[in-house]
Amino acid sequence: MGQEIVYCCRCQNRIVGADFDKGDAYRVGDKSACGKCAMLMLPTVPFAEQQQILDRRSEPSTRNRTRSRRRC
Repeated sequence: MGQEIVYCCRCQNRIVGADFDKGDAYRVGDKSACGKCAMLMLPTVPFAEQQQILDRRSEPSTRNRTRSRRRC
């Protein structure tokens, strides 16, 4: 099957499903945003959505987990 493709709600850059998994993009309510735009949007969205972005940002990305597994 194909890969999910959406566009950032601010800059219109392409976002693929793997970007969400890696922590390079965020879902903000019913919108999708690249990492840069999500941080710029932070003061303008409701508190619950701000918390959603910040919680997601603090999670370790799969990229970091993959690297740590390879070192072992």
